[in-house]
Amino acid sequence: MPIMMKFSKLLFLTVIFVLTSGCAATKHLAFPDRDPASTQKEIRYDVNGNGISDFALRADAHDNMSILAYDDDEDGRYERIYNINDYATGDVPHLIILLDSIPYQCVLDKYLAGSFKWFPPPQKVIAPFPSLTDVAFNRLVHAPPRAGTNNRHYDHRTNSMSTSYWDQMEGSKRDWEYYIDYSTPFITMGLGFIKPREIYRGELEQIKQTLDQSLSRVTIVYLASSAGMVCKYGRQGAYECLDGVERLCLQLLWERQGAIKISIMADHGHNLMKSKFLSLQNILNDAGFRVQDKIESDSDIVMDTEGLVTYVGIHTRRPSAVADALLKLSQTELTLYMEGDRVIVRNAMGSAAIEKKRGKLRYVPIDYDVLDYQPVIDALKKSDQIDAEGFASADAWFAITVDHEFPDAPPQIWNAFHGMVVCTPDLMVTLHDGYHNGFTLFESFIDMASTHGGLNQINCATFLLSMTGRATGPLRTREVLKVIEPDYVPAVKSLKESE
Repeated sequence: MPIMMKFSKLLFLTVIFVLTSGCAATKHLAFPDRDPASTQKEIRYDVNGNGISDFALRADAHDNMSILAYDDDEDGRYERIYNINDYATGDVPHLIILLDSIPYQCVLDKYLAGSFKWFPPPQKVIAPFPSLTDVAFNRLVHAPPRAGTNNRHYDHRTNSMSTSYWDQMEGSKRDWEYYIDYSTPFITMGLGFIKPREIYRGELEQIKQTLDQSLSRVTIVYLASSAGMVCKYGRQGAYECLDGVERLCLQLLWERQGAIKISIMADHGHNLMKSKFLSLQNILNDAGFRVQDKIESDSDIVMDTEGLVTYVGIHTRRPSAVADALLKLSQTELTLYMEGDRVIVRNAMGSAAIEKKRGKLRYVPIDYDVLDYQPVIDALKKSDQIDAEGFASADAWFAITVDHEFPDAPPQIWNAFHGMVVCTPDLMVTLHDGYHNGFTLFESFIDMASTHGGLNQINCATFLLSMTGRATGPLRTREVLKVIEPDYVPAVKSLKESE
């Protein structure tokens, strides 16, 4: 408890500092709205702001908006024409933008409405479970396993809580951040949940500055402030984020005459639903367990909590008993824990198991089809992708369930308990969308219009837009960089570059 009190005090002081210090003066991007005279085959812009269109995106012979046209003297005729497809990916800079918390459906909606039309269609990306930023982006860059799923987690090696917040306050970064060129500073990240619009606009400009100063062909940048936009404003916040990053892309295309490739993705989805806080700590204490910061007896529980999310990791000697208590709550969606050499998946109706054999995975209902996977199993049988014992490859599970309510669940669940992090919780819990757990202090500063963390489609499904044209189907997060940059191997930047 003293550790938690110190941490809460730190957060409080951080928020007060941020609120009283305000935002540093930042030049914001101001690429114009499209001209009302634009058509489906030509989108015009008045870049210099004098009331006359002087730049356009035009459709090529295949109706792709790949032509950049410049009317330098504003006489209605284009003096310069460039085709972005004339530039090979390996010959021009490639900017990879990592957003936080943008669901796939929001991107698809914007694309179908006419946004990002110089990109090929967006592809669905399934984030790893739990659908949390550090878990996802650690997998993206193939960094070594993190100590825990959260920055504040229980470490079984020392029987104590561990937190990286103090180090981040002093300038250190999370594991995966050392592999990229820009990431949101810790203080700015906190402010991004309180003043998300201001911070997001500033971060877009920071991305441009990072690219302009980069000596590398591949530049990877991360904006945490998009998470604040979606948490505070829900679907509208996601749309505003996409509008902002679209303007950044247009600015870069215009400045560089199309001699750039851009890829955009996010870490996980978001449920786009107003959410209420549920105190699992109080509920578990009332059930006879003792929630604290270390484990000394069979009644002790330690909870990995962070932010306000639908996922909770619990460390306990009695995962089944804790699951029994939590499944009495209507707000609990799933509980997951190891039993021998299989993972038990439970909801209020019953239980099922995930098993692995010879590199393949099997989903077996014990007394209930928890994931509603019987149609999936039938389809795998019909296509001869499952053996007589019910085992199928991870690729087969992914391909057939990418649009299911619980996408890629057998591999996702198995991986969560086998090496995703060093200090794996004994019990993983997801709450139904509409409820969240975490730090109560945050409730004082934000009303959650959306959150994430779970295993279901809207929490896990995010997106990839890539001008490389190399992404042609759904992907898992760990596959993205290899697809859009086959010869690029993420490496740890020097401390000087990462600071």
